[in-house]
Amino acid sequence: MAAADAAFTPAQRGVVAHEAGPLLVQAGPGSGKTAVLVARAARLAATVPPGGLWYVTFTVAARREAAARLAALSGPECARRVRCGTFHAYAFGVVRAAARGAAPELLLEGDRLRVLRQLLFARGAGRRRGDAVEEGAVEALAAAISLAINTGATRSGDAADLRAVAARAGLAAFGVDPEDFPQLCALYAEAKAEAGRLDLDDLLWEALGCLRADPARLAAERARIQHIQVDEFQDVNRPQWELLRLLAAPADNVLAVGDADQAVYGFRGASPRWMRAFTAAWPQAPVLALRENFRSRPLIVAAANRLIAHNRGRIAFAGRSVAVEPGTVVAVGYSDARAEAQAICAKVRRALDEGFTPPLAVLCRTRTEAATIAHALAEAGLAVAVRDDTGGPFRHWVAQDLLAYLRLALDPADAAALRRVANHPRRYISADMLARAGGRLDGLAGLPDLPRWRQAYVRGLCDGIAALRPLAPAGALAAVRGQLGYDAFLEARGSDVDAREWAAVADALAALAVEARDYHHLVERVRAADRRLAAGAAAPQVVVSTCHAAKGLEFDAVFVAGCVPGRMPHRSAADAPAVEEERRLCYVAFTRARRLLCVSWSAEPSPFLSEAGLVARPVPLPAPERRSRRSGAPA
Repeated sequence: MAAADAAFTPAQRGVVAHEAGPLLVQAGPGSGKTAVLVARAARLAATVPPGGLWYVTFTVAARREAAARLAALSGPECARRVRCGTFHAYAFGVVRAAARGAAPELLLEGDRLRVLRQLLFARGAGRRRGDAVEEGAVEALAAAISLAINTGATRSGDAADLRAVAARAGLAAFGVDPEDFPQLCALYAEAKAEAGRLDLDDLLWEALGCLRADPARLAAERARIQHIQVDEFQDVNRPQWELLRLLAAPADNVLAVGDADQAVYGFRGASPRWMRAFTAAWPQAPVLALRENFRSRPLIVAAANRLIAHNRGRIAFAGRSVAVEPGTVVAVGYSDARAEAQAICAKVRRALDEGFTPPLAVLCRTRTEAATIAHALAEAGLAVAVRDDTGGPFRHWVAQDLLAYLRLALDPADAAALRRVANHPRRYISADMLARAGGRLDGLAGLPDLPRWRQAYVRGLCDGIAALRPLAPAGALAAVRGQLGYDAFLEARGSDVDAREWAAVADALAALAVEARDYHHLVERVRAADRRLAAGAAAPQVVVSTCHAAKGLEFDAVFVAGCVPGRMPHRSAADAPAVEEERRLCYVAFTRARRLLCVSWSAEPSPFLSEAGLVARPVPLPAPERRSRRSGAPA
């Protein structure tokens, strides 16, 4: 402990030495906050009863890391004296105790999505694929309801508040009318009540209710938990804040460590407002700042500071690097996403050859872009690990659509394939028509009494599928994307940036199809590509992640890809607060880098890059030719 204390800066030692009362710590990226929290926990554990210190983390992985570091610093016995865990784990225990030991029945994610899928289907809401609700609509509704619960909108029952949440979550883009959102929330609550279950978002509110309803239990909890220290405090949401306030009183021995500039989980109800609320609730609380960045070199820190300074109303804070070497920051644009991905592969390999410590990182704003770049890296022979359950591009709905077209060409009786592609692009083929046809393409062609305009759509699909049968996979995919209008469908369905990402998925499949003899050989090549991607996870040379999932990590070299308008900031950022959160997310991505930060874009750079001083002014580069993208040929 003495050796650890000697290694700390004066500000860090001030945190470790804090005894009682509230304290807010502003801890910038790379400031050693976990080491400081672990050192303080080890010191307090020697003086408080077992369980008298609650060390709050936000993930199970963070809990394990904190417990392991605590055990390494002061021994396993000391580590066991500290209660280390998440708000949700604590809430689960409270609810179970209130039910006299009966564990609450939780509605886990798979069941939750099933319930919401059924609600959307029953109300005729949400975008459809054939006769099924699209998963994107189900996931968007799940996220919106989670946001509504975590912000307290469902508890107020105010329809205007709920509609505002729906608008913020962008439900209209998924075929869900914001006007229907209050009713969907009510129906979901009824479904949970009928099943006697809570979801994870309910758990926090339920624990609050249990404690408030039982003063004796609340007093016992306050007596047992003498100190609370919260890591990643910028990630708290309303029920977590209320739980913290409730348990900390009356002694208010609460230490919160966070960085408002890294608050990027607004979609979960988290907000930097609670950093400001801390000093309002405890105006006597001192505020310490951990400004020294022991991770990133000066040029990287300077770029990140320039970027985040454009957020208004933030707590004034600027990190400073302690490194002597300046580090390297590179910004480069490419004509299209394919060229960008190929260049990133080459740059990653060069950095590894130059001695950068693996794994390096490629960070993307979206899972789709992360999937296609991960595939490109694996095909280039690099060992890749993918975070955030992204996987490769061939799980994406675009790849699955294209493969379904090829399956239908092989077997016109493949009902699942027909349902999938019947209205991609829109052909006005209804679920009733598919049912009357028995799920068969030839049955669809023989349906009587169809209006002529519908007959024309059906005939176009049947003739198009027939034209695919003699073609090799590469030619068949090119025909689907061109003559059958699939690329035009992608372009019409989303923004230009969406269409480019989706086309990159189609391009990846088309590249595998070039050497495929037939459909079955193509499927084998897809599976082999997935295996190559999975094989690198054990000892990766490069980690591919969304920017969100990279939070808390650090790498010698970081490549931030796809820095284009519509992705950074994301097109869903409809107002100034949302754009500020997008800027914070870009800041998080930049500050994962230790020695090298490389940002790249295709066609046009993000305005964030000019704010960071990495491009003089956004200058669009030539966009890839539509013809080459539709044909599946290299751009």
